[in-house]
Amino acid sequence: MSSQSSLKPIVGAALIQEWLKVKLSERLKISTEEIDPEETFSSHGLSSAQALILLAQLEEWLHLHLSPTLFWNYPTLVSFSHRIAEEASSPAQPKPDQGEPRWKR
Repeated sequence: MSSQSSLKPIVGAALIQEWLKVKLSERLKISTEEIDPEETFSSHGLSSAQALILLAQLEEWLHLHLSPTLFWNYPTLVSFSHRIAEEASSPAQPKPDQGEPRWKR
């Protein structure tokens, strides 16, 4: 039987897409209606620093460890959401130790 910390929520691409749309609209100070899920994140004005902040929030929400390159490898809301849904449905992976910084300066 797996421990509570290894359990991940089962989240589909549509829910991830809606969550990201809301977070993008808040971060970019635009309405959710202005966000075209087929357009690239950069075309909406998302900077790399903002992308890493969103990735950290997504990791916290889904209890996942995600690669920082996902926003660049899957540059649209649709492709990114589907990839994250695949990650969320894969076997549990440990998150990095919370006491250590994930990225070093």
